[in-house]
Amino acid sequence: MDDLSVARKAAQAGAEVVRRWYCRIERAEFKGISNPVTKADRESEAAIVEILAPTTALLPRRAPSEGPLPAVAGSSIHWTER
Repeated sequence: MDDLSVARKAAQAGAEVVRRWYCRIERAEFKGISNPVTKADRESEAAIVEILAPTTALLPRRAPSEGPLPAVAGSSIHWTER
């Protein structure tokens, strides 16, 4: 599977988690003064990492909610947070 297909599959998995949590969030932690992190965020990230992890042994084991991630050597997949 090419990098774009993997990225799409990962995005779809993360989006499905977010859809399940839509309008159900009760509280959030903050990683910065105006940057909330919810249970939906963490579960979505886990779903994404589950798809991306098999694509490279070098994939960092840290979620975007825990801070910026470096580019992964040998892959065109890069973490970004929007």
